[in-house]
Amino acid sequence: MTRTVYVVDLAIGDFDQAVSDFRALFGVEGIPMWEEYEPSRMTRGMHFPVGGLQAFGLMAPTARPTTPVPAGLTPAQHLLAKHYRDELAKRGEGANLIGFIATDLAQTQAEFEAMGIQFVSKEPWRVGDEHINLSEQVHGVTLCFAQHDPGHWERWERGELRAQGDTRVPGAASALRRRVTQALSLEIAVRDLEAAATSFARVFGTPQRVDTAALPDGVRACDFLTGGLRNVRLVAVQRPDGPRARLVAQFLERRGEGPMLTSFLVPDVERLRTELEGEGVAFLAAPARRAGASASACTQPIHGCAIEFVQER
Repeated sequence: MTRTVYVVDLAIGDFDQAVSDFRALFGVEGIPMWEEYEPSRMTRGMHFPVGGLQAFGLMAPTARPTTPVPAGLTPAQHLLAKHYRDELAKRGEGANLIGFIATDLAQTQAEFEAMGIQFVSKEPWRVGDEHINLSEQVHGVTLCFAQHDPGHWERWERGELRAQGDTRVPGAASALRRRVTQALSLEIAVRDLEAAATSFARVFGTPQRVDTAALPDGVRACDFLTGGLRNVRLVAVQRPDGPRARLVAQFLERRGEGPMLTSFLVPDVERLRTELEGEGVAFLAAPARRAGASASACTQPIHGCAIEFVQER
């Protein structure tokens, strides 16, 4: 069983600042979320076509969801705004949602419900040109399943599915130079690796053991193979004596379990790190180079999510 991840979304408080920050990090222009995807108009969204992963998204609530549900909306269509408002209030900025492609959403939902994973809506609902539903959180992660109409991604990448009233992107007007080649991995911080692996096995299938020699000091992990991303990794602290282990420990203390880091393939790690440090981006201390390992550099959390840049040999 291989699930295809198409989006990772962050709950964002300062939308304009986050758009500017990630635009600079990726060297990619974002696509403002189409109004049809958020009919309550209570959430602004910007999604970056980063490669591998279809989209890296920023979602910012603009108003408190009202009660009763606004005229013309179904209760389910009101759930997206409520989700990001609640997430921001409880845990602050950071990644919280992973989106998966479903070829038959009704069947997928039935399969997950049979495994004990509950959904926020009894029935999927339609937004724009897709049907979606959200799960209750699993170790701090909301699972989104979407069944897209044919041609969706081609239309999105051509700019046909973009907000018409939110097209200005904050930042310099100069042409961007793409800094990332593709998204590689999403890391989820957990307290109990074995318990979390059992829970996520219902979503992804059998976990793959990660050799300790291939991991940063002080971290334990297991991988789940996916489409879109190469893998989703669960990480836990074995001993907090390395910069990466301390990052996990601090994340768990600050936000609790959930997605803490996304890694991206880049052509030249050292050059990019030098550029970004010159622009004020803070990085973790460089890990010791392991024999045969890729070069990498990991930022401190940016809007609640650390970004790791990887150069493969």
